[in-house]
Amino acid sequence: MREAVDAGPAVPQGPSRLERVRGPRTPDWNEEGSLTVNVWSPRQTLEDGAPRPVLVWFHGGGFTSGSGGWDWYDGARLAEAGKVVVVTANYRVGPLGYLCLPQIGADDLGAHDQAAALRWVRDNIASFGGGPRAMTVGGQSAGAYSALSLASIRLPGGLVRRVLLQSGPWGLRPQDPEQAAEAAKEYQRLLDIPSTADPGQALRTLPVGRLLSAYGELTARLARPGNAAPPMYPVLGGAGIPQAWQQAVANGTLEGKDLLIGTTPGRDDFLLRFRAAHPVTHARKRTASPRRSVRPQHTGRLPAQRDRTSARDAHPGFHRTADR
Repeated sequence: MREAVDAGPAVPQGPSRLERVRGPRTPDWNEEGSLTVNVWSPRQTLEDGAPRPVLVWFHGGGFTSGSGGWDWYDGARLAEAGKVVVVTANYRVGPLGYLCLPQIGADDLGAHDQAAALRWVRDNIASFGGGPRAMTVGGQSAGAYSALSLASIRLPGGLVRRVLLQSGPWGLRPQDPEQAAEAAKEYQRLLDIPSTADPGQALRTLPVGRLLSAYGELTARLARPGNAAPPMYPVLGGAGIPQAWQQAVANGTLEGKDLLIGTTPGRDDFLLRFRAAHPVTHARKRTASPRRSVRPQHTGRLPAQRDRTSARDAHPGFHRTADR
């Protein structure tokens, strides 16, 4: 038996601007022992032995950063208030999780980590008072994107029954395979890997810090106005998203699964706290306004966020399909 009181390290990743508003990342990343899960059980479960529903939660971070072990995602209060067993899980991000090089087995490795976490929960959660047949998979931002992707895969044993999606980047389409291949080539050029070299062997000889710094360079090089997509994220046809979500609905992959889709209030308000110059239309720049002056003017205007009727008007095709 090993003592498991404290959360393990995060997966390798570059620095995040979120630290400026959320505080330091604790614990920070480490190359070893970072693919872990964290479990919180309500006291009553431990006392009466009755199995509780299980929520498996995947963190956000744009497929570039994050950790289920950071205190930002502490599940103790949710477990106690909701009388559920809460599980958070790490998955590889950035180039270690989403570099697309199928010839060396690099195929949405972050998605493989997430599926492995679900299998672990299925096999072990009863020991923590959870009922594996009552599992809900959820997440926020990139975590919501991942949760829907997992629901769209025919995982053995019906691992995903219910899905809780918070503020998912639904305007971000799964990455095109050709686009992913170009990003991989540019990444190798930044790492000075010759086109004639074995990419797998070359990548394994480089220190993780160099892999992360090159990814930062790639992110800056590919940045475009109005494009918030990271250079590497789940690829359509890969392990993470083998089929488009519309196809998953049409062919019945999502049949029998409950989906709850919502948003987190003020999800991006923290960006206004940076108070840095941000590019806007016509290449002009301005300083972000304080949150108190922005929210009354610009929030609550999206019909899909206000009521079911106007949501149908805004996205009739999607809601007709989802309501069947």
